[in-house]
Amino acid sequence: MFNRICLLIVLLFVLAGCDLLTGFTVTENSTSSNPIGEIGQVITVSGDIIGSVDDCVFDGICATIIRSDDGMVYEVVWAEGMLQCEGQWEDIPEGARLEARGEIISDTQLSICCNSSYYMRQA
Repeated sequence: MFNRICLLIVLLFVLAGCDLLTGFTVTENSTSSNPIGEIGQVITVSGDIIGSVDDCVFDGICATIIRSDDGMVYEVVWAEGMLQCEGQWEDIPEGARLEARGEIISDTQLSICCNSSYYMRQA
């Protein structure tokens, strides 16, 4: 019985550790009083590039992380795993200013992949 309890505790720690190792997660907006909008809403944002998410090699996402003038942090998703992204994007260096138009897919993310009229470009 003791071995089973120890095994369960170790398993819980391993699963919790896997979540920490899966990549960069933005949590800054989740407690904000100004959410970015409703899921499915199309918005245009601009801000300075502060980082990236590079998990799209196989089945994750690739995104550019920006901080807008009002302090909000957004992940602008430009690749969704093995799916083809319909939006237009440019390779923009960190620190540069970016403008993006896309569809809100979570409380911190908008995707340019849903429509060919969506974009991510240097502002």
